[in-house]
Amino acid sequence: MNTINKLRFEIDIIDDEILKLLERRVEIVKKLGDIKTINKYEILCSSRDNNIINRLIQKSSLDNIFIKRIWNIIIDFSKLVNH
Repeated sequence: MNTINKLRFEIDIIDDEILKLLERRVEIVKKLGDIKTINKYEILCSSRDNNIINRLIQKSSLDNIFIKRIWNIIIDFSKLVNH
C-alpha cells in the first residue's frame, strides 16, 4: 500500500470512530431529553451550548470558526432529536 492509500486508510478509521462517537452522543442526548421531560426541566439551554463550544475552543488548536460550525451542527441536531 502506498503512502497516500495508507493515509486515506487512517482517515477512514478516524471517520468511523467519529461516527461511532456521534451516534453515542445522540443516544446520551436522547436519555438526557427523557430525564428533562419527566422532571419538567427546560429542554434547551443556550448557555450550556455556549459553554460546550467555548470549552472545546480552549482545548483545541483548530480554528475557532471551524469548531463553532461543527459543534453548532452537532448541537442543532441534538435539539432536533429531543423534539
